[in-house]
Amino acid sequence: MLDSKIPPIKVTEKAAKFIKQMADSSESEPNLSLKVLPGGCSGLKYAMEFIQADDVRSTDIKVEAGEATIYIDGDSLPYIVGASIDTDSDLMSPGLKIDNPNASANCGCGKSFN
Repeated sequence: MLDSKIPPIKVTEKAAKFIKQMADSSESEPNLSLKVLPGGCSGLKYAMEFIQADDVRSTDIKVEAGEATIYIDGDSLPYIVGASIDTDSDLMSPGLKIDNPNASANCGCGKSFN
């Protein structure tokens, strides 16, 4: 696992609290894995899941955010460096949203990009 001195992504305080709350409600450790995978309407999609400390890989990049920790898949880093994670204020389906300056286009659903 690589520990970056300059975080490759920005995580807002609200997003960090949301991640911690979601981890607590699912009785998980507040370790969020973030990957970019092929798929979605626009070609690439974000994949997020809670992981245990034992599941962290040596190529993951660790980003501390309040009481939460985000582990970015090393292969995904070029696709999301400079991105910011915040909460989505949609009352029907609250969650996280990623503002990615590397995305040339986003799907209307906000879950995929290219």
